[in-house]
Amino acid sequence: MIARQSDVATDATRRPRIAVLMNNRVNTGLIAATLDGAYEVVTGDAGEAAIERVDLIVIDGPSLHRCRSAISHARSRQRALYLPVVLLTEGDDPSMPEDLRSLVDDVLRRPVSKAELGIRLRALLRVRFLSREVVRVRDLYETERAVAQRFQEAAMTKNLPSVPGIALHAYYCAGHREALVGGDWYDALALDDGRLVMSIGDVCGSGLDAAVLMSHVRQVIRGVAHIHPDPQMMLDAVNRNLRAEYPDAIVTALAAVLDPITLTLEYANAGHVPALLRDVKGDVHTLQYGDLPLGVSTDAPRLFSVPMPPGSLLLMYTDGLTEFDRDLIGAQRRLEQALAEKRFEDRDNAAEGIFALMITGAPLDDVAILLVDYRASAERERWTFRSDDVEAFANVRSQVCERLDLLGVSSARSTTAEMIFAELIGNVVRHAPGNIDVLLETRNSKPILHVLDRGPSFSYAPRLPTNPLSENGRGLYLVKELSHDFNVSPRPAGGSHARVVLK
Repeated sequence: MIARQSDVATDATRRPRIAVLMNNRVNTGLIAATLDGAYEVVTGDAGEAAIERVDLIVIDGPSLHRCRSAISHARSRQRALYLPVVLLTEGDDPSMPEDLRSLVDDVLRRPVSKAELGIRLRALLRVRFLSREVVRVRDLYETERAVAQRFQEAAMTKNLPSVPGIALHAYYCAGHREALVGGDWYDALALDDGRLVMSIGDVCGSGLDAAVLMSHVRQVIRGVAHIHPDPQMMLDAVNRNLRAEYPDAIVTALAAVLDPITLTLEYANAGHVPALLRDVKGDVHTLQYGDLPLGVSTDAPRLFSVPMPPGSLLLMYTDGLTEFDRDLIGAQRRLEQALAEKRFEDRDNAAEGIFALMITGAPLDDVAILLVDYRASAERERWTFRSDDVEAFANVRSQVCERLDLLGVSSARSTTAEMIFAELIGNVVRHAPGNIDVLLETRNSKPILHVLDRGPSFSYAPRLPTNPLSENGRGLYLVKELSHDFNVSPRPAGGSHARVVLK
């Protein structure tokens, strides 16, 4: 039985087109008559002219010799991966060269029944149309990969922040396996108060959806960092957002904040590979492993803190860096050794140097690397006195005003700064009596005042007191309103750290 059109055609608007190319006109007529009705048949000169526009070719030996170039050219030009050629012959031709035999996909010896001819052609045409579908899917895949990669490149941080005394290096390389671009990212953000916020992570999945979600997660972290630069709060906000908006999403992430005043690194890890910290002695430490990935747990990841003085190196990366050759333990050791020996220092981009030391050729998975080289502390004025020492307070207040005057701060702004200083010290006297550390520095032409105490820790969110008649809380609210930026956070060893970016 000859195959019906619905059995072999994927395009409902036309029948499969078959070229019958034979020297013998009688044989040509018999084959054409057999196929007519099920297929669109072209023969003779018209068939040879239509070789590039047919779905299958039935041909004899002499015609194969004559049309070899046309068939080869058609196969090289057609978008389909497979243009079947059926050789109809009365017997084997030992004189046929090998390059000609390579053009033939099936051989039918005459005489051949209609049933056998129909089955053979139907099978070959099915492969032909499947190959066309493969090309279509491949084109869709390549288009989505290109769009996803372009979106990811656009969403990735282009220019890392410039922070005095800190060198930042980053590198990203898309995976080259037969899969779509993933959702790896790195990011760094310098806050006005001098702290450095960093994040790195990986959205499970691939393609445009993963790239879009990666950009969304990154922006949530940045948004929270501007208000509450707390790694735990950043990742908790992402986790809540994912569970509410993207219930099927899973993201591993590591967020960290480097405070150049307290020389500490606070971080939270949600299922991500741990960062590596090289201390001033050259020893490499693996930071704490994290909790469950974001989108999985209802709990916020834990907050950790480690010292990070000048001379330290912090390496954050995604798992593509150590899963290159599937030897995780060996790769981890090589990475720690590379960080300890700093063999990447001769590269302009130290993060790219680490990549080159770890991976040869193209990585299978996406790789994101962020390296933080803390070289030196910025110069800043520092005073220490007891909260009950009124004379010391007056002297420090006077010196702060003098330094502001030297920085070109106007008298009106200096008066405002003096009020802010007095309010912060008064708050310590009232709630955390004891030693007070005061620091004054300048970043981006803005003076920053730091007040550190050793009393009960607390965080501050700028808002009016719940009771409008209460005297408590008004002072800190005024500090917020009179400054460019103001926040208070707990110190890892106890006490609170108030940071005011003066106007």
